[in-house]
Amino acid sequence: PGVKGSKISPVVGWLVCTEGHDAGKDFRLHAENNSVGRGSDQDVRLNDPNNKVSREHFTVTYDPHHDMYYACMGRGKAIVYLNDYPLGNGMVAIKKGDKFKVAGFTLVFIPLEQKDVKWDKDADHELAGKIETESAVLLKNDDGALPLDPNDTIAVIGRFAKIPRYQGGGSSHINSHKVTSFMDAAKGKGHDLIYADGYDTDKEEVDRALITKAVNAAKKSDVAVIFAGLPDIFESEGYDRSHMRLPDNQNALIEEVLSVQPNVIVVLHNGSAVEMPWADRVKGILEMYLGGQNVGTAEYELLFGKANPSGRLPETFPLKLSDNPSYLNFPGYKDTVSYAEGVFVGYRYYDTKDMNVLFPFGHGLS
Repeated sequence: PGVKGSKISPVVGWLVCTEGHDAGKDFRLHAENNSVGRGSDQDVRLNDPNNKVSREHFTVTYDPHHDMYYACMGRGKAIVYLNDYPLGNGMVAIKKGDKFKVAGFTLVFIPLEQKDVKWDKDADHELAGKIETESAVLLKNDDGALPLDPNDTIAVIGRFAKIPRYQGGGSSHINSHKVTSFMDAAKGKGHDLIYADGYDTDKEEVDRALITKAVNAAKKSDVAVIFAGLPDIFESEGYDRSHMRLPDNQNALIEEVLSVQPNVIVVLHNGSAVEMPWADRVKGILEMYLGGQNVGTAEYELLFGKANPSGRLPETFPLKLSDNPSYLNFPGYKDTVSYAEGVFVGYRYYDTKDMNVLFPFGHGLS
């Protein structure tokens, strides 16, 4: 079985499969927050294991105004029984324990008490920040560079400090309730921050004017925090990355800032591993990955020591692309790729060959 509908709105009930090849599984019913009139329709699809055809056999509707559930026939041709009676095309009120039988499946309806259902977007936003705070990985912290001294003058460099890349592209992209950047989170906290864009996210060509402003900000500061990473044009679904480098303008920016400021922290926004040719010269590296809509709050809490970083790397960061176990075989020839590395992927490969890596699987400081 499957339930067609929103996956980000609140759960208002379940269909529990008690008979059929998916027996023991339960399927969530969601309600749209802005539903009006008859409420939120959920088409229940049952997959035929013989011909793999999915049919919308019946529809469950929640009416938020009267706190009632209804069911009616869908577009499938099989007869649907509700409590052993054929389900018609009209709306029929349903309650806890009602049984739907169709195509060899038995599904029991379990509603959620509506008084317990709350969709508090602001509370969820705060939770997103807390989760990211606990997920971020502190890769490097030399000489106790972090946490930052709140009394220092701090150069905040990089477009991602104001407009963070916090989610993937393609079908994973959503319209968030709101987005909090580092600069948003730091606003009104009394810090002496000097902001500079540093780079353009729409291209990777070096913009000397932007870099000059960033270098001047770094010269005037006690420490420089550079917010870097991979923009949308560098990674998404539907195509593969051809290298592991950051954009040229970001690597050039980091090098230029390092030439005038010894105290540099790099905060990374990226969906996967990147090469870091400057890693041995910066004081700190904080890996945020794609940290969600409240990533800025997490960055602020971690950089200023209000929270302790506790994340660990879920992958190995190699020194360079050619160290990767699939380097000689990928992308293959035409439509064929040979997975010649077998089981020796990730840390198995690096451990077996006793190779140096940038940061190993499971690495993370506190």
